[in-house]
Amino acid sequence: MSLSDDQNAVISNLLFWISLLSLFSNVFIITVFLLCKEIRSFGFRLIIYLTINEVFYSVGLMLNEESLCTLQAIVLQYTSFCEILWSSIIAYSLYCVMVLGNEAEKLELRMLLIGYLVPVVFLCLPFITDSYGDAQGWCWIRDDGDQYIWGVIWRVVCFYLPLFVVITYNTFALTKVIKEINQEFAYMGEESGAKSFAYRLTLYPVVLIVSYSIVFIKRIFDFLNPDDPNYVLTVIATVTMCMTGTLNAFVYGFTETVREAIKRKLCCKPYIDIPEEALSLARRRSIIE
Repeated sequence: MSLSDDQNAVISNLLFWISLLSLFSNVFIITVFLLCKEIRSFGFRLIIYLTINEVFYSVGLMLNEESLCTLQAIVLQYTSFCEILWSSIIAYSLYCVMVLGNEAEKLELRMLLIGYLVPVVFLCLPFITDSYGDAQGWCWIRDDGDQYIWGVIWRVVCFYLPLFVVITYNTFALTKVIKEINQEFAYMGEESGAKSFAYRLTLYPVVLIVSYSIVFIKRIFDFLNPDDPNYVLTVIATVTMCMTGTLNAFVYGFTETVREAIKRKLCCKPYIDIPEEALSLARRRSIIE
């Protein structure tokens, strides 16, 4: 049994409109980065690398037409794998700088190669068994009919196993990072702008966990009940997987550094240094300078 035509129509509309909102949010992030040169630092560049991928991810979600099914499946496989890699790269950078006290910027080229080229390898694997197609709600790696075994294998190898590893690592790294933030800012008040910004940097990897947890649960349900897809769970998974760009823009836009940069640009004010206490731990330890 599969979803009805009406249910598929609802999911298609959700995919399009929420992804469109996410696309606009991603464009906002990139626009601010391009217009405000004072924030073109290493930490924000990492965010932009993630955001560029999010643009294509949002477009891929909007390609929910039968004639574009294979194209959507390919785009979603590549961009979703990129997304989990970039979230781990950001988590690693925070851990490297704040916990280990090492420089992360010197690894930027290596990060770019890993973040954008490694997903190509995993993108190619499902082609071996012609496994791209309809995946109950949107197009990805199909697991119906004679593709059931291979579909399950490719989903685990090409997404869910890496996702589990990344979520585990992100949880470990961010726990250490947050502990370090609390120690570094012990002398500051709870409302410190620096402390707030440092916490916000840790939210980018967290967005991945929030966005994909429901999708992960849905796929487990699909695996256990291959002939009885859960419509409500599919709707919730659709919403959460489409919201990553919007959530990232919310985290990005409400940092003090970005707000000040936007105010200066809108008011045509020259750039002036932000007071030291308004600078984040990341800036002071060279992750965004």
